[in-house]
Amino acid sequence: MGKNKNHNMKKSIPADPKPGRIEVEKSSEPIITKQQERAQFALKNLKDKEMSKDLANFIVGTPTMLLSNGLGQTMAFLMAKKKKDDKFVFVFEVIKDYMCKSYKEFPPSLDDKEFMMKFLNIDFYKQIDMQNDVLKMLEWLKRYARAFEIGK
Repeated sequence: MGKNKNHNMKKSIPADPKPGRIEVEKSSEPIITKQQERAQFALKNLKDKEMSKDLANFIVGTPTMLLSNGLGQTMAFLMAKKKKDDKFVFVFEVIKDYMCKSYKEFPPSLDDKEFMMKFLNIDFYKQIDMQNDVLKMLEWLKRYARAFEIGK
């Protein structure tokens, strides 16, 4: 029965548990994820808005409209209804503002017609990416709308 000579020896642990790890200088700026940016954007847009039950319900339904019809048709619908009700204006402007801030293809100086023309001339796959991004922002807008709704 052979005894293991190393039986009583302690294993040495390297000073750095992850050899080869690169030290990165930490920035004084906090790291903000895309989800956090969307949440901040949505909250900023609702901060000073009086959230009626009608507006909150419309905002809550907007992601479904976007999924059913696509971003282009949803924006066209909102643009067509802008003259009839403030809720259409508000949601259209929030989405347009988000896209102008998020995508270089949309300078903030575009009027509504130019904005739609730019969107329709973008590659299909890029449109789908934009739609998914807007949908994620609208989910935050929806949550905040319900949270700030008057007369729940």
